Amino acid sequence: MRSLILRSVLALAMLMVVGAASAWAAALVQPQTLVNIEAAEAAGIIDANGAALNKIYFLFDPEKVDPAFRVRDDLPLKSATLLIHAILNDGAVSQEARAILQAYLDAPFETRNTFISPSGHFNLTYYTTGTHAVPATDSDSDGTPDFVEWCAGYLDYAWAQEVDYAGFQAPGLIGGYYQVGFENMSSYGYTQVTSGTTRIVLHRNFLGFPPNDDPEGDQKGAAKVTCAHEFKHATQYSTSHWTEGNWVEVDAVWAEEWVYPVVNDYHNYLSLIYTPLRSPEASLDYNDAMSFYGKGIWEMYMSQTHGYQIIVDFWEYRRTHTSMPVVASYNVVLLDYGSSWGQGFAEFTQWNWLTGWKAEPGFSYDDAPDMYPSILYKNNNYLPDGPQSVTVDHLATRLIRAYNISGESLYPKIIFDGTNNLEWHCMVIIKLLNGTTVLDEVPLASSTYDGEKTYQYPFSTIEEIGLCTTNSAWSGSGATATYEFQNAQYGGTGVDEIPGYGAMRLDPVFPNPFNPKASIRFELAAAAPVHLTVLAPSGRARRHLLAGELRGAGEHVVSFDGRDDAGQPLPSGVYFAKLNLGGSESQLVKMTLLK
Repeated sequence: MRSLILRSVLALAMLMVVGAASAWAAALVQPQTLVNIEAAEAAGIIDANGAALNKIYFLFDPEKVDPAFRVRDDLPLKSATLLIHAILNDGAVSQEARAILQAYLDAPFETRNTFISPSGHFNLTYYTTGTHAVPATDSDSDGTPDFVEWCAGYLDYAWAQEVDYAGFQAPGLIGGYYQVGFENMSSYGYTQVTSGTTRIVLHRNFLGFPPNDDPEGDQKGAAKVTCAHEFKHATQYSTSHWTEGNWVEVDAVWAEEWVYPVVNDYHNYLSLIYTPLRSPEASLDYNDAMSFYGKGIWEMYMSQTHGYQIIVDFWEYRRTHTSMPVVASYNVVLLDYGSSWGQGFAEFTQWNWLTGWKAEPGFSYDDAPDMYPSILYKNNNYLPDGPQSVTVDHLATRLIRAYNISGESLYPKIIFDGTNNLEWHCMVIIKLLNGTTVLDEVPLASSTYDGEKTYQYPFSTIEEIGLCTTNSAWSGSGATATYEFQNAQYGGTGVDEIPGYGAMRLDPVFPNPFNPKASIRFELAAAAPVHLTVLAPSGRARRHLLAGELRGAGEHVVSFDGRDDAGQPLPSGVYFAKLNLGGSESQLVKMTLLK
């Protein structure tokens, strides 16, 4: 009977991992052995102690894992830091099990070779023979394996970026150095609390790991992001002792992308269940440990919107507010940057809609086109639609798309009504047939959270409309909202509007392609502060042509000379002109510089 129950539980676990069949299924990189162990514990087949022992063996001695759970040649765990920390501090785990884990962690340093990193910050200890041996290649014949020297350089760069440049708290040292080791294990690495500070342990060779985009190859890419990731765990511990729980993985994944942006190892984790792109209907704070690797895009949204300093400020705030809920701490720093948790989370869901094949450069993440495409709750090729009811958990959203709708004769009207006394946002994405993209938000009443808006773009000009029905409440179970698309008359007076466009119209760039100059023409319905920015395809601002300057009603032309803000000529390629009047709505057009 136990065998039958166990097979049923593990089959269910496999279905949860695979989910709906898609071309992205191969990107699921959570270790199936751990999934099996956790499913068996949830079903009451094993207790917390049995689960802990099997997890310990998965990391350090896979042959000792119960054969009912073990998957041979399984994928590695992204980071074992929190798993190890949790087992060592879990009262439900026996002293015997914790002693077994501690024995794996306490391999003696004195029997290893040592190498001091070029910066003098790190003491790397390693084996050249046995189970934990690093690759032996020593191309410069200096007595230190190349692999160890690579990792020393990656760690030095992580320290330079995270501590020296950004200002995160440096970790404590042991014997004048930060200690780093290498082991054979089923994880990229881990950060261990020891002697009042921490030490980092890296995988002994990073061979056979999930692929990444590093131009130097997958092995070096995995080593780079692990050094940045685990070193961020070290700075976190020195600041607030990991009182943030699984949220520390959000931050560590952000760090690896910020320090080594070409690697994109985190892309492997965006398709895991309960992550914002794979499961936008799941609460962002849903406490599934593995999913927090895919939630690193939350801090990517924050830093790419407000700059990396907001992440530094968050950790400085956590230093003295360790008992505060993490979401509340994010809210405090967002308020300092003119936003809030609710507004920021709503914009975050809008960014998530604009990923993968739905991406629009300049409106979402730097590498949004290469990311896992967010899963749509509804994908209509008709309008009108509604009213439709959706259930949305706290810190979650339902993503809707309507396309192929040019046959409608009037204008799109969006009506929204959320459950009273929760913080709802109805975020809108409109893509026009002329290549312009418009981002907006339906204004909602502050307590009833209902509202409507008729957009000034005729259906005949629209390629598709996106909707994010977002519940920004910090807690609570699923709440209900209704939305409706209508085919409506546009009630604009024309006094402060451009027929069919509203407050502003951004025309195609002329000439296009251009070299080296182009004219960017736009029209305003009324005087307004204008922001006109040239963006790279990654979304990075390369030239601020207008930065809030007041312009009167009517047509305007701004010349662009193909140079960045520093006056340096930009290389050939595709760029985007973005027009914004300081509100929620922006317009974007493409242009090509050919030399």
